[in-house]
Amino acid sequence: MKHVSMKLSAVALGAVLALGGCTTDPAPAGGGMAMPVMMGCTDKDATHVVTGETPVYTTVGQAPVGTVKAGTKILSMVPGTGEYTKCTIAEGKSVYIKTAMLKPTTN
Repeated sequence: MKHVSMKLSAVALGAVLALGGCTTDPAPAGGGMAMPVMMGCTDKDATHVVTGETPVYTTVGQAPVGTVKAGTKILSMVPGTGEYTKCTIAEGKSVYIKTAMLKPTTN
């Protein structure tokens, strides 16, 4: 019965993440929970594109809250000259992404 209960909890978590504008990748090797994949902003609002899959942070120095995939478009709120850039992704969520993982869009 414990196994069924844990499975239902994982399904419920996946549903919550999907409703919150995120999706999850399959569980990584080793059995842990996958990080949510964060969605980008609309093309018309985008200033930069992510060059490779990278973690995103709500606070620099803390654990990542998810990842963004290569090709995700974001709005750079505070262009980074340092290691991180403050960005806006789907639904107006503010996150920090490594500056080296961003390139300006051509739209």
